[in-house]
Amino acid sequence: MKDYLRHNTTVTEAARAIAQPIITSKDPKDDLPRLWSFLEYALVELPSEYVEPLVALLHAIESLPTPDFSAINECIRPYLWSGLRGVGHIWFDSYRAGCWRDEARATEGPERDALRTKHVRRAEVEAHLIYLWSIHQGYEAIADALECSDTLLDFEVPAAAQWFVICGQKLKQIAERGDLSWALESRGSSS
Repeated sequence: MKDYLRHNTTVTEAARAIAQPIITSKDPKDDLPRLWSFLEYALVELPSEYVEPLVALLHAIESLPTPDFSAINECIRPYLWSGLRGVGHIWFDSYRAGCWRDEARATEGPERDALRTKHVRRAEVEAHLIYLWSIHQGYEAIADALECSDTLLDFEVPAAAQWFVICGQKLKQIAERGDLSWALESRGSSS
């Protein structure tokens, strides 16, 4: 990954090199989440200028030919590679689930500032990873910032702003078409 981020190799070469240990693994079902976790960590922890190249790397990995996972249970085989579904699940387990609002409410000063920075960064990454999910995640972030009774404005408004900056055109096109989103339906936690 260092070579790729330093522009010493192409995205396709980097994708092949990073995926090779999984492709040749004796147990890809257990090893693939390690790859997704590694890439997820890089997306969140490396400086913002690396988000777009890392998203391009995820696309390149997804575009690689599906490895021969014939030794794996047929029911889960298609989900290992296609659509990078594992990344979305790991992302949700790590960042979207949980009690981050409770943690944020319990902090002050520099610790709260650091949590806010991480929260906004996660929103930036999610907006760049829209191809893994759907634009509904963006609507949900925006609706949470503007409607929820337990909203933390200093966290959620800047996070929603990331969605507008990165996906604003797509959000506008969807609104102009009149498409519906489950994220815009009334929710019990709204006020």
